[in-house]
Amino acid sequence: MRCSTWILTVSLLGCGQAEKTPGTEGGPCFANKTCHAPLACLSDLCVQATVDAGGDSTLSADRPNRDSAELPGDGGPAKKDSDPCGGCIDTLACTIDACTGTPPVCTHAVASGYCVINNTCLSSNTVNPQNGCQRCDPMVSSISWTSFPSAGCLITVAGSGKPGHSDGPALTAALSDPRGLWLDAAGRLTFTDRGNHCIRTFFGGQVTTIAGTGVAGSAEGPALSASFNHPTGLVVDSSGAIYVADSGNNKVRKIALGTVSTLAGTGTSGFLDGQAMTAKLTNPTDVALDAAGRVYVADLGNHRVRLIDGGQVTTFAGQGASGCIDGFAHQATFGQVSGIALVGSKLFVADSTCHKIRVIDAGQVTTVAGSGTQGYLDATAAQAQFNEPNDVIVDGLGKIYVSEKSNHVRTVESGQVKTLAGSGVMGFADGPALSAQLSTPWGLALGPSKLLYIADAANQRIRGFYP
Repeated sequence: MRCSTWILTVSLLGCGQAEKTPGTEGGPCFANKTCHAPLACLSDLCVQATVDAGGDSTLSADRPNRDSAELPGDGGPAKKDSDPCGGCIDTLACTIDACTGTPPVCTHAVASGYCVINNTCLSSNTVNPQNGCQRCDPMVSSISWTSFPSAGCLITVAGSGKPGHSDGPALTAALSDPRGLWLDAAGRLTFTDRGNHCIRTFFGGQVTTIAGTGVAGSAEGPALSASFNHPTGLVVDSSGAIYVADSGNNKVRKIALGTVSTLAGTGTSGFLDGQAMTAKLTNPTDVALDAAGRVYVADLGNHRVRLIDGGQVTTFAGQGASGCIDGFAHQATFGQVSGIALVGSKLFVADSTCHKIRVIDAGQVTTVAGSGTQGYLDATAAQAQFNEPNDVIVDGLGKIYVSEKSNHVRTVESGQVKTLAGSGVMGFADGPALSAQLSTPWGLALGPSKLLYIADAANQRIRGFYP
């Protein structure tokens, strides 16, 4: 924009003259450095301002020409603003200055493609030198840094952080205690929104509710009319059918072809093997699925892993007493089977109160990582300490990922336990993974290029770690 510049003529008061009214010629300027039009504020006095007919006249010597002065920031677009209020123009080259209202009020809109942060002009995509996980993104905000996916960063991908239930653009959608995650081949992330008693998806930048009314219940039928009660873990098969550990209902539910039905459990807590619809579960928290369609259930309240196969429920591992004893599957004891993950014939278990990662294979239960002492220590797998691991997943190379109550995400690889993300301080902060803050991380899902999704339950968000 090319605007006229001002030629200022200053008429100063002489000794003994009466004090002038604020805003009038020769009087003091208003507090916001303006005067009644067409006067301009110079050195705190209101003076006459006239426009050169050519529009290119220079300002008087005692008022520097700020239109041609070197301005701070990254340069920004060239700017030559008029000063209709007097003293309204700021020193930033990337703002559009205006004066509106009575009395006049100065405004400074940020030009398209720029941000103004810490009183500095920044062009789009400028990275924060103090936090390499943030940049200027005017499409999101022109006055603050925006998190973006970069190597080693933990950022928010869905959820506003305010508990509630609203679909829509991912970063403004409201979630409540997200828990289980499952990522399919199309890149669709399906998750349990435990506090909202529903199943939702994050795909194409949008959050959508696909099952559940949002009110706790156990009704079956059309997905959006059916109800759940604090659903926790889930798994999705190759046909798109969803299996849900419906914790509060003590059931395993199935969503297929837009309809919700019960796969196993009477709804009454307890322990009973047998026909799926008469068997009893207690607070099931996770499910896993094998190639034959058999469903494994983390039966947390019964300290067991159960198996649903051919309409029957049986005990796969655990003798029912709370404990941390390895050995034959039906003699071993578990504390709380919180999360499970199946890789080939091996079923990995996040045993939260044993503070261990365990595996069931060939009829034996063994410890993979964790000394059993509650705490936080990166070390060899046998010496490392966990604090109530919540979930476990395993990649194609055998690397194990663990979320834990102490607000970390850890890995187990080549016999070593390391921290992948989280400072350990409960809170919310995006940024470099090891200084970022989590609040009760739960479900995990691994995507292309090792992108790791984390259900950050108490922050009402889904976070993404970019390796």
